[in-house]
Amino acid sequence: MATSNATNTAITITYNGKLLNNWKDLSITRSCQSVPSTCEMTVTTTYPNTQPILYFANDFVIIKAGNQTVFTGFVDTDGVSVSKDNHEIKLAMRSKLADFVDGSNLLLTNTIQAPNIAAFAQQLLDKHNSMVMKDAYKIKLVDKTGEAGVPIPVVPIQQTSTGYELVEYYARYAQRITYDNEDGDLVLATSGKERAGGSVNLGGNVQALTFNTDTKNRFTHYYAVWSDVQQWQDKGLQPPNITGQATDPQMLASGRFRPLVFIANQFDYNTGQDLAQKRALWEAKSRYGRSITLTVTVDTWLDSNNKLFQVNTLIKSQIFPILGTSSTVTDWIIASVTYSKSITTGTTCTLQLMPPDAFAPEPIGLNNPYRDAIGGNTGNSGGAPAKPEPGSATASASATAQVGGAINTPPTAYTGF
Repeated sequence: MATSNATNTAITITYNGKLLNNWKDLSITRSCQSVPSTCEMTVTTTYPNTQPILYFANDFVIIKAGNQTVFTGFVDTDGVSVSKDNHEIKLAMRSKLADFVDGSNLLLTNTIQAPNIAAFAQQLLDKHNSMVMKDAYKIKLVDKTGEAGVPIPVVPIQQTSTGYELVEYYARYAQRITYDNEDGDLVLATSGKERAGGSVNLGGNVQALTFNTDTKNRFTHYYAVWSDVQQWQDKGLQPPNITGQATDPQMLASGRFRPLVFIANQFDYNTGQDLAQKRALWEAKSRYGRSITLTVTVDTWLDSNNKLFQVNTLIKSQIFPILGTSSTVTDWIIASVTYSKSITTGTTCTLQLMPPDAFAPEPIGLNNPYRDAIGGNTGNSGGAPAKPEPGSATASASATAQVGGAINTPPTAYTGF
């Protein structure tokens, strides 16, 4: 079964440069919540119209649907299954970004800085690619943001960290998300800026769906604090420990009381931003978004523009009047996509959809241990503003102001539902 029912989605699999025709089924999953992309495939030991192929871990695979690449990566594991009726080989693969995800960075330097997150990521990729033996295995950077973003200051580099761990962490600081694409390259993006063609609707292209709401990770009140103890009381100081507050109106309406207190970054040395209130609102926003999941299965890998369904794209759905739910979400982000083809189920594509709020980047700050040694130069012109000492009059005023008054002031309600 080397082709699909539609001519524009004919499946072509190139295995170590050879055309592979003896496959039975395959499933490719890509997500903007986890990397790298994965692929599972079953092949037989018969070889129609081609020479026998030997299968080994580390083999290089490219899968296309028509002229669109769907997967590029390496075989991680291969296993043989033998019975009286079958002799099959099961291959488990990950995209070529796996080497950047798994392997430690080899910058061999204590610090790194860059004018923006794209330049930062490119430095790490350049080092990785300099050690790769084949051009086809090299990883490119795909920057979909279209803007430079904030500078990355002088930051320490842990030699035990992988290249991807470093990029993902500082991408959050730059309010970006990271994932891989069909070519196995590293993508930097803001969430939900592109839109898939068409929509998904019952009575149309949807074969099956599952809608799920889970509130166990949502709370009524969110409190960002300096510390988990009132650590300045022994000095006679009474600064407000709660420096950011938010509520979830939907949870409040239930009549339950579910507070969440968490220690948050209070201040970003490099930008001068107060982060506690932003973090409190982010907790309410993100937890709401991740509490709702719509999973749909459609009968094609392509949207109405004949493009592959892609993660981190917006898509419309109007299923809720039919389901009888109270949700009002109509714009969804594709959180993950699974392209499948088999003898039993034919061609299907499973989309996991979430509200866009699920992918709002977490506001974090960078505490720069090199700031004093370099005279305040953190990569921003003029250095970073100084943070007031905890317990000082300036600190107390700042902490109170950012939540709109004293700590008993009603917290900000997240209203993005």
